[in-house]
Amino acid sequence: MKQDILKIRISDKQIIQIIYSLKLESYFLLLSDIVKIFNIRQAELPNKYQGNINFFDVLEEGKTKRVAGIEEEHLTVIRNFSKVSNADKYLTIIKEAIHNHKTSYSHFFKDIVLTQDQTNKLIETVEEKTKEVTILEGKLNELSCSTNRFKEFTNFTTMIPLIKVHKKLKKKIDYVKLLSILRIEGVLNNKNEVDPSLIENGSFRMFKWEANASRSLTSNSQLMVSEKGIKFIDEVLERVLGKEKKK
Repeated sequence: MKQDILKIRISDKQIIQIIYSLKLESYFLLLSDIVKIFNIRQAELPNKYQGNINFFDVLEEGKTKRVAGIEEEHLTVIRNFSKVSNADKYLTIIKEAIHNHKTSYSHFFKDIVLTQDQTNKLIETVEEKTKEVTILEGKLNELSCSTNRFKEFTNFTTMIPLIKVHKKLKKKIDYVKLLSILRIEGVLNNKNEVDPSLIENGSFRMFKWEANASRSLTSNSQLMVSEKGIKFIDEVLERVLGKEKKK
């Protein structure tokens, strides 16, 4: 029967084992631990709990050992047979550990006792995640800087990319046809670069920036259109499409 073994520290000198059965999807405590921490004998338990025992094969110091376990749901009743002063404290720690194991994303939590291999793996995981977070923070910082530069570039106005302008125009037209008309009318050249005079008069602005992508520096550009530019394009379309309609 496959299972996870959790070692939990319930006091400075006491560590107990909790078994999570993957097949049964239940938690079990070693009978030997229960007898020890609650200072009770198995014979003192009601027959129901004496016979309700599951057996597991656990690896201990490189050797497989067969152990008896009692399901976690019986723990509260069993605790009532204990006269140990810290019985309630131990019960709370155990229940919290089981709850934390159920809800934790990593299954590492307070009071868990790790083996050296588990400690090494946890350190490796933390190191790798820290590296990922550092890289993401760097990318977020780059995006933030680009956003600030973009706002400064557009003077915090409502300038929009050329690729979205057709949605703001009076005439219903798709982006491809809009580019075709703007090229024919000399607003754009064959590379979709705008006439410099239209940049000078504030109708368009070219936004250029560099960004790190996959450890290489890439250059990017975006042609932006101001409200004045939108009005200008509306006039171009009115003239061109009006002529086509007359024909």
